Amino acid sequence: MFKEVLGAFGRAARSLFRWPTFALIAGVNVAVLLMISAFIGTGVATAGEVVWSFVSSLVFLALFFGWQALSARYVSDRDLRALTRNSLTATGKIALVAVASILLAALIVYSLGALEARLFAPAPKGEAMDEAIAHAAESPGDKVAWARVSFGAVKFLLLGIALPLVTARLWSLMARWSLRDAPWRRALATAFSPMAVLTYLIGFVVFAVLPLALLSLRLQTRAVWLEVSFFGLRLALAAALFSFGWTLTLGALTVLFEKESARSDAPPSTAQPEPTLSEAPS
Repeated sequence: MFKEVLGAFGRAARSLFRWPTFALIAGVNVAVLLMISAFIGTGVATAGEVVWSFVSSLVFLALFFGWQALSARYVSDRDLRALTRNSLTATGKIALVAVASILLAALIVYSLGALEARLFAPAPKGEAMDEAIAHAAESPGDKVAWARVSFGAVKFLLLGIALPLVTARLWSLMARWSLRDAPWRRALATAFSPMAVLTYLIGFVVFAVLPLALLSLRLQTRAVWLEVSFFGLRLALAAALFSFGWTLTLGALTVLFEKESARSDAPPSTAQPEPTLSEAPS
């Protein structure tokens, strides 16, 4: 299994670092980052600034979903024209899947928030005093602490692993199928295969853990220009790791999903079994 996962990453890397494909995806990523910086740098909310914010938001969304379409197509399309055409066709479908995923994430966050508020709500003052006296001999907060850790683990599994895996699987599906003809059930059944989960976890280290570790670094110096330069370098490296880490991960997941779809679509073997001694003609 591990060898097949590494093979998927290898195929995705070879496809990604072909010059025309790399230049196109890098250009789209740079445009996404520029639109984010332009949106953040919007000044006073004048009429012109409001219009610019609205237009830049639309452009950002188009570029972002176009990036996801490219990430789901570059493994299959070696020709730059075919990659561009197929990605443009898939961008709208990928946006629809993203909207559904965002709504599902909001529902999960709301439900878990309501459940957490009910489970860990502070007791009234009188009850709190009685509980404090009754549990004075116990280690303080052990049960609540473990319950919060378990609850946090469930939230991470749902929002950090399960939902992104399902979204990536459906993005890969929409890059190749129409909304009407797509095999939705089969796609969802393969989203949590062991190889897909392992691929996502390896990619998660690259596009999430390493960028966060870079951003958490601090340079203790009295030179303001050096600290600002170091911060800019960390920000650029974190953005590059996130962008290409996610692109590579989605490409590797697409490779695995294609292989699993090919296996499920393969016709059953029609070879006749060899006759046993009892079935052999006398």
